[in-house]
Amino acid sequence: MKYHQLKAFVTVAEEGSIRAAARRLNVSPAALTKAVKELEIALGVSLVVRTARGVQLTAFGQQLQVRARLIVAEMQRARDDIEQAQGAMTGSVAAAITPAAAVTILPDAFRAFRRRFPVARVNLIEGFPGVALPRLHDGSLDFAVAVVVPELLAAEFDHAELYASRSLIVARKGHPLASATSLAELVEADWLMNPSPESSTQVLFNSFVAYGLPVPARVVECPSFG
Repeated sequence: MKYHQLKAFVTVAEEGSIRAAARRLNVSPAALTKAVKELEIALGVSLVVRTARGVQLTAFGQQLQVRARLIVAEMQRARDDIEQAQGAMTGSVAAAITPAAAVTILPDAFRAFRRRFPVARVNLIEGFPGVALPRLHDGSLDFAVAVVVPELLAAEFDHAELYASRSLIVARKGHPLASATSLAELVEADWLMNPSPESSTQVLFNSFVAYGLPVPARVVECPSFG
């Protein structure tokens, strides 16, 4: 197994498409397909299957993906370490960040990072802990900026508090329920919510339950909201 083969396989697995993976790696689809095929030949098994919806992993591919991600991430870190030891202000960082953090602390943090590492590679994905923690575990992410409950984090993860925030119920100016003073008045309202179990949506729903109220049913789900 060679690094470029594993990198090709991991990227295809993440993108779910040969063409998308090729664009991400800035190589031709033919070259990417060849690298994955060489890896399959080296292992003696089929790793991916092309379908009408794109590329899917076989059972062998799913098994390899976890370790391949870790290998690729560690090799990239090793390369970054050597470059930095030589005085190069390069390297790479991969992180997950929630929508709320993306519009609050990210802009200033990114500008400060760019001033110090102007040519470093940065890969950001939108993700709550349910998405981020597995990728922190397999090494494909370096860190995540998200709301977590420290007591529920596995021992393998460390954390540091960056800032405090609070959740508010927001309505347009002049909304009929703008002067509501109880949750009971809001049960039948139309809600725009983030469906992620790690978002503040679940905290709000738990509040309804705690007061013996039904959970709002008129909900529009928007993963990038909240």
